[in-house]
Amino acid sequence: MEIDWELEDWLLEAGERAERKAVAGGPLTPTERLMREFWMFDIHARNGGVSQYFANHGPAQWQALKAAWLSAPVPSLGPIIAEVDRVIVGAADPYRAALAASPGIEALYESQQLGVRRALRRLQDAEPFAATDRRARELTVRRCGSSPPGR
Repeated sequence: MEIDWELEDWLLEAGERAERKAVAGGPLTPTERLMREFWMFDIHARNGGVSQYFANHGPAQWQALKAAWLSAPVPSLGPIIAEVDRVIVGAADPYRAALAASPGIEALYESQQLGVRRALRRLQDAEPFAATDRRARELTVRRCGSSPPGR
C-alpha cells in the first residue's frame, strides 16, 4: 500500500477542523461535511477495521457519510460505499456483518482510500478558504500586508 504522509496529515487536520466547526454549531460546506464523515470512517477503518466504525457510530452515521458523498461526490469513494452497503444491507447488526466480511472489506478500503484522500484534497483546493477557519484567513491577510475586513 502506498502511503502519502502529507495527505495523511492533511486529512487528520481537515477532519479535526471540520469536527470542531460542527461541534461549535458552525455550518459545514458540502466538502467539509464529506471530509468530516470520511475522516471519521477512516480513523475507525484503519484502526480496527470497518466493523469498528459500526461499533462506534452505527448505521445513522453511515447514512450521514453516504448523504455527504451525494452532496460532494468523490468517485473513488463509490466502490467503498457500494461494498459496505452490500455487506450491511439487511443485517440486524452492521458491526457483526462488517466483522464477518473482514479482511476483504478492509482490503477494498485500503485499495481505494488514497484516491479518496486525493479527491477530497482537490475538492478543498477548489474551494479556497471553504475548509479553513477564521484564524487561517486572518493570517493569510496579514501576510499580504493588509487588515482583515472589519478591523
